Amino acid sequence: ARVSAAAGTPADRTEAAARLQQVLIEATRTGFVNLAYEARLAAGEVEMLSGRRADAIAHFESLRKDAKDRGLGLIAQKAATASQSM
Repeated sequence: ARVSAAAGTPADRTEAAARLQQVLIEATRTGFVNLAYEARLAAGEVEMLSGRRADAIAHFESLRKDAKDRGLGLIAQKAATASQSM
């Protein structure tokens, strides 16, 4: 999904966002927390690439807080870095 979003058209980014949403739903349903958080990180990156800066920042900040609360330091750090780079 990240590659499609980065290299593709707006339609490719829309498709990538939809795929990531499905991954997030399935990972959450099956208890794969790390995968769900990685999907959230990738979704924020797609928002950023789509030019939705405010949405991406809000997404990264929410993810950073949630990941920190769950003890997922690397994801929290990646989300903070992504948010600050915008």
